[in-house]
Amino acid sequence: EQVAFADVVLLNKVDLVDAEHVKKVKSRIKGINASTKMIETKYSRVDLTKITDIASFTLDRVMANDEEFLNFDQEHEHDNSVSSVGV
Repeated sequence: EQVAFADVVLLNKVDLVDAEHVKKVKSRIKGINASTKMIETKYSRVDLTKITDIASFTLDRVMANDEEFLNFDQEHEHDNSVSSVGV
């Protein structure tokens, strides 16, 4: 779900793998979320203007991925191995 709903995905440590591996990862991410923007980073360095105040959320896109998104009575599972940071 993290990738499916992401507006932006940061691909960190791209300098540690070959270009073919980066290409495969990008392809897999696009298969989950075709509209996400991907930014390659090294040492997690990114221009903050590319990830903050980007006004990219649309409920229509979320609903296309999960028709039950607004159903507050549904069960919701969290995968504790996945984490995210909001800025």
